[in-house]
Amino acid sequence: MKTKYIILFLLVSVKSFAQDPIFILPNAQSELLNPATTGLNPKVSIQYQNQDRPEEQVFLGADFNYKKQRLGIYLYNDNQGYGRLIKQSVMANYAKDFQISEHTQLHIGASAQLLKNTATMISSSIPSLTRYLPNFSIGGILTHKNVYIGLASHNIFEPNESFYHSTGPGTNLPRRWTVNIGGRIKLNNKLSIIPSIIYQKQQQFEMLLPALQINCGPVMLGASKFFTPNVTNINVANIYLGYINNRIKISYAYGWTNPQIISSNTHCISLNYFFKQKNKGNNFSELMRSLL
Repeated sequence: MKTKYIILFLLVSVKSFAQDPIFILPNAQSELLNPATTGLNPKVSIQYQNQDRPEEQVFLGADFNYKKQRLGIYLYNDNQGYGRLIKQSVMANYAKDFQISEHTQLHIGASAQLLKNTATMISSSIPSLTRYLPNFSIGGILTHKNVYIGLASHNIFEPNESFYHSTGPGTNLPRRWTVNIGGRIKLNNKLSIIPSIIYQKQQQFEMLLPALQINCGPVMLGASKFFTPNVTNINVANIYLGYINNRIKISYAYGWTNPQIISSNTHCISLNYFFKQKNKGNNFSELMRSLL
């Protein structure tokens, strides 16, 4: 019995202490990238991602404005290890804007989270393991007209994820840094181009995601590719397709992987329902609303 627990611990450690997951539609739920985007466009949202196997991510959320304060609450579920490791999170976000000049704003945000990690044993005779831990993130975004640059720090205090409360290398959830840069180039009243780039670093793991999106009226098209210089890159390319109007945004993404490494591709779908606002949003909120 003890041997089984040790083997499970080693297997779970590889997944449990790995890098945070990311959606191939990262901007659709930008609150996960940077809490400073919370409540820019008050809405309820759901996002689902599946890798053609029993590994999936689900994100549910709602955010709103209240007396110039931006608030949000979100639920996140991540099934890893063919369903043997389940990571769940409840997040409460807060964000606020500061006017620097006529066309320049600073947006700051913070996120408090409660994480629940559950390891399900292969044998039903061995009880499951559960671990609760708090987590915190902060972020800021500087915007000027139709251009933005953001920086966020996740897992600030690097909480201990070990199911056995052990310490040492590999037992803490590493701090993750995120930089996101983008802008919108308007060609006419209906046609615009939105280039963007996301960079993330978590210990030795680095990820770069450049993307190009074209919006033509209510139709949105885009493509991106993950670059991971320190590990084998399994991603070939991602394509985006979406539709948006005053109240809803529907997005779909398909990610190809290298069949010589892994045979499962990725599907991701996102649905947002926007609340009616009394005041019209600024350039940045309109840009984030139109991002896939």
